Amino acid sequence: MLDLEKYGVTMWEDEKILSFRQKLLAWYDENKRDLPWRRSKNPY
Repeated sequence: MLDLEKYGVTMWEDEKILSFRQKLLAWYDENKRDLPWRRSKNPY
């Protein structure tokens, strides 16, 4: 099993995760590109 603490990996607090998620989704809303496969749910 990989010891994450050995590599300095720690878990974020719930508030930090929520804040990051909100910022990431806001950034995506402003910067997303119009790509053809996002317009249709049809895989063909």
